[in-house]
Amino acid sequence: MRFELKKHWWLVLLFLGLVFGLDLIYHLKTGKVRTDFKYHYLATQTLLKGGDIYDAARGGLKFKYFPVNAVLFTVFAVWPVHIAQSLWLTFNVGLALVVFYMLYQLLSPLSAKGWLIATTLFAGLLWTNLKLGQVNFPVFCFTVIGLYFFIRRRDFISGSFIGLAAVLKFMPIFFGIYFLWKRQWRVIYGLLSAMLLLLVILPVIAMGPTYYSRMMQRYLEEGSARVNSMSGSQTVYGQSIQVLTYALMHRVDKTTAFRQGPVYINLTELGHKKAKAIALALSAFWIGLALWVTRGRTPRSNHLSWLWEFCILFCLMLIVSPEARGAHFLTLYFPYSLLLSLALPRQRLDSLPRRSLLAVLTGGYFLLSLEHKAFGGEHLSTLALGYSVMGLAALILFIYLIINHRRVSQMDEVLL
Repeated sequence: MRFELKKHWWLVLLFLGLVFGLDLIYHLKTGKVRTDFKYHYLATQTLLKGGDIYDAARGGLKFKYFPVNAVLFTVFAVWPVHIAQSLWLTFNVGLALVVFYMLYQLLSPLSAKGWLIATTLFAGLLWTNLKLGQVNFPVFCFTVIGLYFFIRRRDFISGSFIGLAAVLKFMPIFFGIYFLWKRQWRVIYGLLSAMLLLLVILPVIAMGPTYYSRMMQRYLEEGSARVNSMSGSQTVYGQSIQVLTYALMHRVDKTTAFRQGPVYINLTELGHKKAKAIALALSAFWIGLALWVTRGRTPRSNHLSWLWEFCILFCLMLIVSPEARGAHFLTLYFPYSLLLSLALPRQRLDSLPRRSLLAVLTGGYFLLSLEHKAFGGEHLSTLALGYSVMGLAALILFIYLIINHRRVSQMDEVLL
């Protein structure tokens, strides 16, 4: 029997109220402010005063998002900081519940147990995102919500949520390219409408044309500098395969401020530009491979095939994005939810080899766990970070999904 959300809405509100109250009490006592939340809060406070939002966080990470992110965040920033961060946490927990419910609705016809196991396995990464107060989490949630509405044939709404996610952080734009490739025009109309509203209309109204133009110029300056720093000539950060390829080709420190270093993994001594070109070329290959495999028409009724291709896209984002770091790998929760639902015994899906699937899932999760200090200590954790084992986990899943795509496309599974 499926959980009926409409019948239990009061339990959800009670739970969210409890989350807000307990979090507020804790932070009022400790005086702590979540790391990433602080930069959004400072930038938005600066926005309300008419200042430069990209210089808001002095002495630390700078605000690195579109001006509209700060505009949207004013809903939280008008409150004192401890109330604001508890509201932000409650909002994110609410999004998590929505995503849990939607994935349960999609996957329970296959196996509710698979979905539950995946949710348990990724609880740690979920908590990491919530604890830091990052924007990555709502970006992931809005993307999943958009994909859910696509399965429900609400294409314009689907594109609007994906557009919202892409404005908050660029990685979901891969789904925009994918739906363009698949000629899902109503999704594209929704995506473009959302981006036009959020990138131009709303911030111009809220900030005024002059202030908005100045902040967009600052965003482009800061964004360009940040992209260059992701593959710098001396240091890099990130867990993607693009970053790993670059670090293997060029002598560059691959540690972060939170680990002891330096860590060098280079196999050759290529120059900065050549190594970067090779890394970008390999990323272009992965993107081309994904587009080639997902080419052609997919029947709208074949929900399983669409979900399989969505999993390919989630893995691809983590493989090629130079910014993909530990917390971003929460996005693998979506592929794991689907694949674990298929891995559990079910007579109708015997054409999908379960032993190899379980081996891939087990090996991938083992790699995802290696970076945690509690798993293998400081030395193994630093080594795992250096060799981008989380990116390798995404690559393993990606290759498995690519290899078995044609087999899955022949399974006409209607899940809703």
